[in-house]
Amino acid sequence: LLSSLAGSILLVQRFRSRLVSITASNASNMGFKTPGEVYAALELAGATKCHDMPWHRTLTQGFLAGLYISFGAISAITAAYGLPSQWISTGPGLRSLVFGSVFPVGIILVIFTGAELL
Repeated sequence: LLSSLAGSILLVQRFRSRLVSITASNASNMGFKTPGEVYAALELAGATKCHDMPWHRTLTQGFLAGLYISFGAISAITAAYGLPSQWISTGPGLRSLVFGSVFPVGIILVIFTGAELL
């Protein structure tokens, strides 16, 4: 356990130093990152999350993220298929519009609450 912890600490330190050098070299590029730099930043964020967050918190936030996504899906189904039949007969795309408008509520809840989609 201690060797894996020490290995993950070294991994995070290595990625942090790499990100600092990427950020310093990127100052003249007006804040835009190359695909390699974006990958390195995402790699650092993932390593930091794995190192800094305890497993029970990650598990709980993962369950909550699934709950929020399913809430958005159930709300979208209820809203789309609960429309009066007169509205559907006039415009067949209305059901898809309502479904597509309500479903992102789940994603918005995940982002606002800080839940984890790992």
